[in-house]
Amino acid sequence: MTSIDRAPDVFGGDESTLEGDPRWIAAQKAVRSPNLARATQLRAILLFIVRHAILQPEEPIPEFEIGYRVLGRRKDFNPLDDNIVRVQMGHLRRKLEQYFSTEGSKDEVVIFIPHGRYTPSFSTRAEFTNGAPPAREVLPTPVDSTVSEDEDA
Repeated sequence: MTSIDRAPDVFGGDESTLEGDPRWIAAQKAVRSPNLARATQLRAILLFIVRHAILQPEEPIPEFEIGYRVLGRRKDFNPLDDNIVRVQMGHLRRKLEQYFSTEGSKDEVVIFIPHGRYTPSFSTRAEFTNGAPPAREVLPTPVDSTVSEDEDA
């Protein structure tokens, strides 16, 4: 099983909660872009952290979970000894910046990952282009359901 196949199993396979959520739609567009086409691990991480932020907004995303559940590290994975998650998150941050400044420059929802955190933040394009990413997350209203504003932990 590849790392991109492992990530969906973490939350149970119910994608119905995600359908219509603009944050999930933005993540899906980003992972289908040529910018992330050959970056299997980065695509898996992005889908995992966005799914987690939507389905479990009050729960922080531990580095261990990304290493174990997404990157296929063993159960005895120790993030202090193996920096794979931090390295890959740095790559993912750069890929997201590149995507949202080029191919995704017209996307309404922008995804960014603050340094030192694994929980993604979301803003509208208008908020994002008016300066630095907002201190508080700006969440667009989902298409099919009401989503409460979530705080990064």
